[in-house]
Amino acid sequence: MIQSKLIKNFKNISHGFFNNQGGYSKGIYKSLNCGIGSRDKKINVEKNIKKVCKKIGCSVNNLILLKQTHSNKVHFINKNINSKLEGDSLITNKKKIALGILTADCAPVFLYDVEKK
Repeated sequence: MIQSKLIKNFKNISHGFFNNQGGYSKGIYKSLNCGIGSRDKKINVEKNIKKVCKKIGCSVNNLILLKQTHSNKVHFINKNINSKLEGDSLITNKKKIALGILTADCAPVFLYDVEKK
C-alpha cells in the first residue's frame, strides 16, 4: 500500500493507493484485482477486497466501489449501499465509509475538504 505524505497529515482519515502486487488472483488476472465486474474468479476478487479493507482499516460492508464509465457522473454517498454504481466520482461526508476507485490507465484523484472533514 502506498500512502501520500500530504494526506497522512490528516489523522482523521485513512487512505491507500494499491498496485497490482500481493493479490490472490491467478493467470491473466494475477494481481490484487478488486474488479467485481471482471471475469476473474469471484472468490479471488473477494479475498483481494478483504485484503485491501484490512490494510486501510475498514469493513468490507463499508467499502463503496463503482464501475468506471469515463463520464461526468458523480455519486454522493450518505449511507452504505448495496447497489452497483457506475460513474467516475464518489463523494461522502460520512465517517466509516470507504470510497474506492479502480484505475488502469487513468490517474486517481483524491480530494479532501479540510473544513468539513
